[in-house]
Amino acid sequence: MLLSLMERELAVTRELLDLLQHEYTALRARDPAALQALVDAKSACTERLQEIAGERLRFLVEGGFGADAAGLQAAIAANGTEGRFRLHAVWSDLTAVAERAWQQNTVNGAVISASRSNAERALAILRGQDTSTCLYGQNARASYGGGGGSRSLVKA
Repeated sequence: MLLSLMERELAVTRELLDLLQHEYTALRARDPAALQALVDAKSACTERLQEIAGERLRFLVEGGFGADAAGLQAAIAANGTEGRFRLHAVWSDLTAVAERAWQQNTVNGAVISASRSNAERALAILRGQDTSTCLYGQNARASYGGGGGSRSLVKA
């Protein structure tokens, strides 16, 4: 049962990594339709991951193990040699794929942040604001134009 849960978790984590890699491509191409489809797919994928992780934790607790890394290691150790070998291999793959997904998500977040910053700077230019002055608000988002008059380049 534990092996089956972990194999399912690995498959869905690989799917998430694939979606994140496609998201990076769509971000670079500035493809809003593809991005929306990917956001929806990522949401569904993360929901499935949460469900599987919950099942794994329930399995551990019901088996008398802790719902943490030590409990998982104890559950793996409670298996025979072949079972331990397979469980360790799947867990190793799962943690490696999860790390790659986390790294890709970090890269995607940086691309989104850079794009947002560029868009905010372009809007500031159109509003005639000084883009050499960048202030950060409580939400850590940049705002341009710290003082002096401004002459908008466009009028609504």
